[in-house]
Order: sequence, then structure tokens, then C-alpha cells
Amino acid sequence: MLRHIFVQHGRCAPLRRLGDPWPWLQQLPDEARLQELDRQTVVFPRPGDGFYAPPSTLGSDGFPWGQLTAWGDDEMRKVGLTLGTSAAPQQLVVRAVASDASVQSAQAVAVGMCKASGSRHVTEIFLQNHEELSPALSCGELDFPTLGTAATGQANEVVAAIVDLISSCHPGSSTSHHCWEELFTALVCLNDGQQVTDSAFHAIANRAFELWSAPFQIDPSLAAPVLGGLFQSICTSLDEASHSNLSQSDNDEVLLFVMPAEAQIVLAATFGLAPEFGKAGSAARPQGSWPAPGTVLELSAVPDLHTRSLAVRLLYGGVPLAADLPWPALRNRLAMFLQ
Repeated sequence: MLRHIFVQHGRCAPLRRLGDPWPWLQQLPDEARLQELDRQTVVFPRPGDGFYAPPSTLGSDGFPWGQLTAWGDDEMRKVGLTLGTSAAPQQLVVRAVASDASVQSAQAVAVGMCKASGSRHVTEIFLQNHEELSPALSCGELDFPTLGTAATGQANEVVAAIVDLISSCHPGSSTSHHCWEELFTALVCLNDGQQVTDSAFHAIANRAFELWSAPFQIDPSLAAPVLGGLFQSICTSLDEASHSNLSQSDNDEVLLFVMPAEAQIVLAATFGLAPEFGKAGSAARPQGSWPAPGTVLELSAVPDLHTRSLAVRLLYGGVPLAADLPWPALRNRLAMFLQ
């Protein structure tokens, strides 16, 4: 059975400097936990960078900014424990965005999987170019697909609202060059710390989700310049699986991708399941439709017993978002990624 699992990194310190670092230093995992992550995983540069090239992560404002917190470490280990009930650590193939929070999240998932089975397997984690697992264009940018000229202005209004909330909590904080992931991570941190109310967070999270999801939900071809490389890889693997035996094997690979929330939204919207994804998010957590840290979106290829072909199952937090989708129909929707 083919499985693609898309995980947002766990809770972390803001990706960019936000006030005094001391409170965040108190929230980091203890040394024993960090050593366990390094002992049971090995991080490699992306293929093509050279086996001995030192892995590099995206720059932040230094330590502890962008570090996984103890809460985030617990979240991701629990993801691994759950995943370990249906797959062995040896089956896991991990790709992570080159940021500290993403790499540490991938490590924690791998450690959780090993604990579930009592395995001492050492998991390899491969860094990816940020653009391979993150949208190449961001909502509000000139070339980002929209459903009208007003959408760009609305996106800028949402960004301005986030910046205003951050500035009200931490006057003098520089947010002029922050991306969506950096801004929303900061907003989640402020909401978790009760510096931003749930109602204020919900309003922004729901509006941001709508702006990010609407274009791709209506026209999946618009995702080509945004996340096309990843979609091409997914669709190609699904198409190949449709011509093979889907009986489950202990050697089946489980592909795990650690990515930003925006990428999860684009994925769900392009598969035509944005409404269900948003509803699931609103019902499952107090943070509106925007995917919370540690969110797990899984795409699995399963046998369709009625048509004797392939079906695609999309799960959010382990719960199906909708009925299984017959691959022939879904293939027509996503045909542009198979050309």
C-alpha cells in the first residue's frame, strides 16, 4: 500500500526573533531528549549535494528561535507512536524542509516510531530545498493564482492584521520581511500564550485558509507553479501504483514529508477536499481552519473492490476526510501533473 504522509512541524519557538528569548529557552526539550533524537537519526543533505556536504538549515535569528519546544517534541513523538502501529521504522523515508523545527520534528517522529516497535533502527532524514516542500509562490505575491484582483489586496490585509497583533504584543518587533509561515508560527505562539485571543486568531486563520485554498480547489492546474514538483511526484507514484498489485507488504515504503501549513492547504485544495479539510480543522482544534502545528495529512492508495482499480484515501489526523476517491476520476482532475 502506497502512503504519503504530510506533517507540519510541531510547536516551536517563533521562527524569527520575538521579544525576550529567555521564556523560550525555558520551553526547549532537555538535553537527554535532544541526544536521543541525534542518536536514533542521521540527517543528510538533499541528494546531489554530495554525501559529505554538511547539512544546512535555513537561517533564522539564531538560538533559540525556530527550535522545537518540549511541547512540540511530545507532539511529534506521538505522531510517530501512532504511525508505528501500522508501519515499521525501516519502511520510513523522510524528507524535511531545511529548518530546525522541521528537522527536529522529523527526528521526533522517527524516534516515536522506534519506541512503538521497540526497534533500535537509525532513520535517515534527507533535507529538501525549501521550494520543493513549500509553495514557490505565496498568497499576496503578484504571480500567486487568485480568483480576482481583490484577493491580492485581501491577502495583504490578512498579513497586516497579523503584523498588527504581533506589534501590539511585542512593540518594536521587525516583521517587514517575514513570510506566511514565520508570521503564522508567531501568531500560534502568541495564541498559545494567551496574548492573542481565540476569537482574533479564528478570524485571521479562517480568512487565510480561504485565500490560500480557493484558487486550487476550483482549478487544480493553478497549483503547477506553486507546488508542481511535489504534485508531479505524487501523481506519478499513484499512476504507477494503479498498474501494480496493491497488496500490503512489510517492505512498502512510507513517505513522510515535513512541510509548512501552507503546503498542506494547497495539497488538500488541489485534491478538491479543501472544505472537508477546513471543517475537520475547525471541529478538531480551537485554531480555526489554518492547520495547527503537528497536523498530519495522509494520502494512501488502497484497492477499490468495486471497480477493481485504485482508490485514494485522504485522512486528516487519522480520520478520513471523505469517501475514497477512485483514481481514474481523480487522475482526470490532476492530469496536468502527469504530462
